[in-house]
Amino acid sequence: MPGTLPGVIPDSVETIDAWRAGRLAELVNRVLEPLIGEPFMSLGRAADMMWMGFGGEVFAPTRRNPERRAARHCIHVSCPLRLDSTVAVLIASSDIYRSNQDRGASERFADWDKPGASLFDASVAAFWSKHKPGSAVVERVDADAFGGLQLGLPDGHTIRVFPNRSGAGEHWRYFELGGSDHFVVVPDIESN
Repeated sequence: MPGTLPGVIPDSVETIDAWRAGRLAELVNRVLEPLIGEPFMSLGRAADMMWMGFGGEVFAPTRRNPERRAARHCIHVSCPLRLDSTVAVLIASSDIYRSNQDRGASERFADWDKPGASLFDASVAAFWSKHKPGSAVVERVDADAFGGLQLGLPDGHTIRVFPNRSGAGEHWRYFELGGSDHFVVVPDIESN
């Protein structure tokens, strides 16, 4: 991979080069191809960054949890995300800022970053209560020219990641636990 450009997030140069050459969709599809056939294991958030895990569990210790195990393939998302069925949006990233208790409120509530307090958290819990982690496998990966992607799951469920901003900042990243490379999708700020 070429060296890092000044002011660019490390590990993003390859995606910026592909974006400029009109090959970002092709690159994303190739990089995420290993997800096809892998089980969908986890979905959650840390503040307003969402994470998804796919594949078998591997040993992934942390300082807080030295016995931690997690899905091998990880996607961290910092742009809009939704999981939908053929008839409804089941989980939406904007629901991070909506109270689980006052679903009709239109303003951001004060405790949005408290685990379990948001409508997003409740929607994720409801999804996992109906779909055992690992019971659905990724059937397809479809990327677009702007770094958006769709991960097709059985029964018409689709995870959609939608970059929606220009300028500097990370949209999402893919990495494999135990590996050192991160595939980072950022906007091409020089073409704006």
